[in-house]
Amino acid sequence: MWSATRWQTYYIMSAQVGGKGMREAGLHKPTDLLPLPWDTNEKPELPSEEEIKAQLEEMKQIGNPWKK
Repeated sequence: MWSATRWQTYYIMSAQVGGKGMREAGLHKPTDLLPLPWDTNEKPELPSEEEIKAQLEEMKQIGNPWKK
């Protein structure tokens, strides 16, 4: 679904500004508009266990702003 939406958006933009405008903006193909994680073979860098614990602790300290 994301790929289809990106493809549609790219071609709608192309119809609005034209091919020259798209090239000037550095948009030559739909993947230039919005790269998606599955477009590359790179694995995402996940946080370490220590970073996760630190973020959870920070969120606990902030608390729930809606809770009074």
